[in-house]
Amino acid sequence: MTISDIKADQRRRDIDLAEADMRQMLSTPTGRRILMRIVTMAGIYRSTSASSDIGLAHEAGRRDLGLEILAAANRADPKSVVTAYAERLIDELVRRGRVTLDDDEARRIGHEIQELDLELGARIFVTVPAYHYVGHGRLAGEFPREMWNAMNGSGLFFLNSVR
Repeated sequence: MTISDIKADQRRRDIDLAEADMRQMLSTPTGRRILMRIVTMAGIYRSTSASSDIGLAHEAGRRDLGLEILAAANRADPKSVVTAYAERLIDELVRRGRVTLDDDEARRIGHEIQELDLELGARIFVTVPAYHYVGHGRLAGEFPREMWNAMNGSGLFFLNSVR
């Protein structure tokens, strides 16, 4: 085995470890929020414009790093990147919905949130699962049966099995 073979093996191990780390980070909502915060701070959603050449080079370098991080995330787990974008949009819509006084705008925002949420996975929203016919032992979800009550009974349920 030559030195170049050893270096190539080490590079491959480093790449594999970096991808595994990125997949682990993207597997959690916190990790996906951190990814979106980093790429947004890097300026990938705005054009590069500065008054000086140095400022322009600085902004372009920041943006390139953000794009490189986003590309690494896409290589590691493209579905989680789509989820991160959708979660970011949902969070923004929730913030907008909380401050609007226009009923029509609030309904439109709620509808948009539901559509984005549906793209993330199949869920069933029920009013009070303990008393609703859907929840009578046929649906498995986020809350165990002993936690169903008037306070948390209106939570959301991830559809993971139907009996």
